[in-house]
Amino acid sequence: MTGKNNRFFYLKAALPAVLSVILLLSGACASKNTVTVTTDVTRTVSITETKTKTSDTVPAPSTSINITTLDPITTVLPPTYIPTESPEETVKKAAAMLFPLDGSEPDTDEALELLEPLAEIGISDAFYYLGYMYDYGFLTDDFVRAFYFYSKSDNPKAVYCLGWLYRNGQGVVRNINKSSECFSKAEELGFYQMTDEELGPDGLMLIAGAYYSGIPTAIRYTKAIEYYKKAADFNNSNAMAMLGSMYSNGMGTEVDYKEAVKWYEKAAELGNAVAWNNLGMMYQTGQGVTKYYNGARDCYLKAAELGSSDAMCNLGYLYHMGLQTLDYKLAMKWYLKAAELGNTTAMTNIGTMYFDGKGVEKDPTAALNWYRKAAALGDETASEYIRTRYK
Repeated sequence: MTGKNNRFFYLKAALPAVLSVILLLSGACASKNTVTVTTDVTRTVSITETKTKTSDTVPAPSTSINITTLDPITTVLPPTYIPTESPEETVKKAAAMLFPLDGSEPDTDEALELLEPLAEIGISDAFYYLGYMYDYGFLTDDFVRAFYFYSKSDNPKAVYCLGWLYRNGQGVVRNINKSSECFSKAEELGFYQMTDEELGPDGLMLIAGAYYSGIPTAIRYTKAIEYYKKAADFNNSNAMAMLGSMYSNGMGTEVDYKEAVKWYEKAAELGNAVAWNNLGMMYQTGQGVTKYYNGARDCYLKAAELGSSDAMCNLGYLYHMGLQTLDYKLAMKWYLKAAELGNTTAMTNIGTMYFDGKGVEKDPTAALNWYRKAAALGDETASEYIRTRYK
């Protein structure tokens, strides 16, 4: 299994802050992270961020953790593990595999093979990277495991990440006091004095995300841009995509669609699904480029191939509204693909197709069922349709 370079390793603090390209069309297709403009027909989406982590409370691991000491575990060295280089060099090699400077897809399997034996002998930095892999979707989202590994490390970045898990109630019961203790501990360990090279792309993204979604200040977004650019210097495609979003939305800078397109293109070239999807939106709306629906379709297809449910939903929208070609069957096909991946806007749009009888036999009951599915997952438009269409 390889890493998921098309997702944002973002942004512990980004839970409450979500913005996207403001559409001039009928609305927006979004699974989780976008602000949309909608009508009572259908919606499309521009994703400006990677997957935002839920703040659902997860029971804490049974082991009691003393975050003020953060002692690493020690175990018996596996007999099959024969070190060929220093632990420090091995950790650096694993980090380079997770964040390749050439922008290629991370080699998650190889990094895991290098890190796990080091964790078994209590190497602090190995714990940090293992926690990061579970925290940001390199393996699978598992905040309990992320919490466990972070809490075994005295790496300043690990302690900082632990603070965000406590703050957001991810993998542990939400505890603001514990969160503050972690942030103070990270400061004591020199987190804020680390150089860009010491922080690496992962650390720079952590700081950028904190500025992006932190307490509003005059320099909040300008500092976020500063750190995203530093991460982009490491060829981090997620940082590039975030820069595109910020220029597109005028966050910490004047709105500059051409600059947004430049950053989206850079990230797309590195295989970033979010960037491909957002670039498609730029072509669909004619922002920073000439409006070109075929270009939008091609970008959405690229993103869909990389697993973006939002791009699938946007493809459905193109065919549903006849922006590229009017084809209700293709619209339904793409909506269903997106819905299977949990995209609530796609579910709502399927409901609308049944309600209107577009491409399918008119069926208000089937429409209601789809609206209920979307509403149960938090889709506000679906909830509104249930209230207004089924009085």
